[in-house]
Amino acid sequence: MRFFWAIFLTLTSFGSSAKLDCSVPLVDINSDFLVKKLTSVDEDSQEPTERQFIVYDTGDIAVVHQKTCVMSNIQIEYFYNSRHYPDIADNFLNIFNQIKSEHHLKVNEDMFVSLIDILKSESFSSDKIIIKSPTDFVEYDFSIQTDDSYFGLYTKKLSFYISIGGI
Repeated sequence: MRFFWAIFLTLTSFGSSAKLDCSVPLVDINSDFLVKKLTSVDEDSQEPTERQFIVYDTGDIAVVHQKTCVMSNIQIEYFYNSRHYPDIADNFLNIFNQIKSEHHLKVNEDMFVSLIDILKSESFSSDKIIIKSPTDFVEYDFSIQTDDSYFGLYTKKLSFYISIGGI
């Protein structure tokens, strides 16, 4: 029995010190308004990370934060003031559709119309938009926050988080 525990502890210690194979690529977000792209490795998890900053001609800002390894974690934070919801929805969907395409995601209905409804009501109804993948586990969340403290410039923030894959 002692021999079993010695082998077990040896094998688990090798497994815990093994370097992660983080070969899942980050989604390369293309935008005419891309200002900056920062790539790094997370100090705690050793996952590749990337932040992209997109500043639109309307003054709105989108920050796309990605982390990937065994699973992809993507967050879009869209800061805005205006009530021109079609522009906001177009800008957001330009980013989302690239993620959707890269990960082969399926959405239950016309997301443009649903997103406009969400922006107008300033609340998210979880039954409006359903996102699925034919091959991976998907978890996501939308939120709209109203505040005037976003850099002192923006009163609203549309946040979207999606986690794709995993074990």
